[in-house]
Amino acid sequence: MYPVPENEQERLRVLRSFARLGHGPEQEFEAAAALAAQLCNMPIGIVSVMEEDREWFKGRVGVNLLSVERADSFCTYVLAEDAEVIIPDALLDERFAHNRFVVHPPFVRSYAGFPLRSREGAVVGTLCVLDHAPRTLSPGQREALRALARQVSAQMELKRSAAELARRELVRADSEQVQEELIRLLVAQSSDGFIVADEHGVLRLFNPEAERQHGVSRDALFHTRWPEVLGFTTASGDPMPSGDAPLARALAGEQVRDSEWAVRRRDGSIRLLNGTATPLHHPDGRLAGAVLITRDITEQRRTEQALQEAVRMREEFLSIASHELRTPLATLSLQATSLLRAFQAPPELRVPEARMLKRAESLKRQVARLEALVSGLLDVSRLTSGKLELQPEEVDLRQLAEDLVERFSETAEGPARLRLDAPLPVVGHWDRLRLEQVLTNLVTNALRYGRDRPVEVRVEGTPAVARLQVRDEGIGIAEEAQERIFGRFERAASGRNYGGLGLGLWLTRQLVEAMQGSVSVRSRPGEGSTFTVELPRH
Repeated sequence: MYPVPENEQERLRVLRSFARLGHGPEQEFEAAAALAAQLCNMPIGIVSVMEEDREWFKGRVGVNLLSVERADSFCTYVLAEDAEVIIPDALLDERFAHNRFVVHPPFVRSYAGFPLRSREGAVVGTLCVLDHAPRTLSPGQREALRALARQVSAQMELKRSAAELARRELVRADSEQVQEELIRLLVAQSSDGFIVADEHGVLRLFNPEAERQHGVSRDALFHTRWPEVLGFTTASGDPMPSGDAPLARALAGEQVRDSEWAVRRRDGSIRLLNGTATPLHHPDGRLAGAVLITRDITEQRRTEQALQEAVRMREEFLSIASHELRTPLATLSLQATSLLRAFQAPPELRVPEARMLKRAESLKRQVARLEALVSGLLDVSRLTSGKLELQPEEVDLRQLAEDLVERFSETAEGPARLRLDAPLPVVGHWDRLRLEQVLTNLVTNALRYGRDRPVEVRVEGTPAVARLQVRDEGIGIAEEAQERIFGRFERAASGRNYGGLGLGLWLTRQLVEAMQGSVSVRSRPGEGSTFTVELPRH
C-alpha cells in the first residue's frame, strides 16, 4: 500500500483543473526531462503528473513507459512528504528494496524527485532523475533541479491558464500560439536569467532578467562577439578569457554546475552571478546549443560580508570594552575596600583625614571614568539606532569653552596645561549638551596624547560659521591614519599606552555632522595635532 497525502482530494481537484495536460508526452516536458538528466549525468529523467491510481509521464528520457501504477511509483512519496525525496540507494531503503522497478528492469538504484506545485501549493507531479547505480546529488545539482522544477511548474500553470482563457473565450487565437505566447511571457518574467545559444554560438534567447544582470540590451548582443559585450570577469575582478565563460564552456560540451563569476557592466558596476550552463543535444547526440541559467547573488554576498564585519566589530568591541571597563572597576573595588578598612580601624590606627580625602577623590575620578565609558556606549547605541535627538538653543561657544576649560583646570592636569584663546562671543543655535560633549572629547584627547605640553583651545567665527580649534604639541598622527581615527573603535596610538574605547572621535564626527557641521585634523608625527570643528551659526 502506498502513502496518501492528507489533502489528496483537494490535490486531485486541482489536478483536474489542468485539463490541457492530458496523459501523453509533450515536447517541452520531454526537453525538461532531458535537461534534468543531463544536469545530473543520470540516464533517466522524468516529468510526471500523479492521478488517483496512476502516474503519467509527460516527459521522459531513458525509459519507454508512458505510465506506472501508483503503488509502484517512487514519486508518490514526494506527494506524501510534500517535499523533495532523495534516495541514494534503493536497496538500502525498506520502502523500495522490493519495488518491482528495483528488482526488475530497469533496476533503479538511486532516485531524486522534486515536487511540481500548482499556484495553490498542491503537488500535482514531480520532476525526477534516476540511475542504475547508487548516486548522490551535489548541492549545485539539487539547486539546479529545484530551479528547473519551478520552471516546469510554471509551464504547467501556463497550460492551465491557457485552458481557462480558452474556456472564457478571452483568447481566440490558435491554441498553440497561445501556448507559445504564454511560454514567452514565462521566460520574460522569470526571476532567473536565461541565455540560450545555438550550436554556432549565436544567441537565440536573452530574457529581461539576463539584461538586468548584465546591464546590456539583447539588441546589442545579437550578431556580435557576445562574450566580450557581456563583460565576464572572474570573481576577483580579472578579465575572463572568452573561452572560459560559462556559456562558451557549455558550447564546448562541458557541464558547468553551480559556478560563480562576475560581470562588469557598461556603467562600471560589477555584479556577482551564480548559475549552471548545460550543453543541449539533438536526439542523435549532435550538439544543439547551450543554456545558461543565472541568479544575481550580489546583494547576498554583500549581506554576508556585512554580517562578517558586524561580527568582527562586535568581537573587537567586547574585547576593548571588557578591558577598559575592568580597569576602573578593579581600581574602584580596591579603593572601596581600602576605605572600608580605614573606617573600621581602631581610632588610634585610622588613616589621617587628608589621606582619606585623597582616596575619596580618586574614587570619584574612577566613577567619572566609568560614567564616561558607559555614556559613550549609550551614544553609540542611540546613533546607530537613529534615536539621538538634538535640542538646539542659543549657545555662546566662547562661554561654553570658558566653562569647560575652567572645569578641566581643576583636575589633575592643572591650569598650566590648558589655554583658551576666545577674544569675542560666538553665538549660534546648537545642542548645548552635544556641543559640550564634542569639546570635551577633543580636549580629553589633546591632554591624553599631548605629552604633558600645553593644549590650546581657540574659538572664533564669521557671520555664517563658528570655528572651534583644539591644538596640542603631542605625539601627532601619521597622514595615512588621519581619516581612520574617525572610525569606530579606532585609536591614533596603542590602547596599551593610552586606553579608551576608540569611540571619542567617531562620536565627535557623528555629533558635529548631526548639527550640519564638519570636523577635520591637521597633524604631523612628533609635532602635535590641530582638530578643527566648523558649525553653521543659523
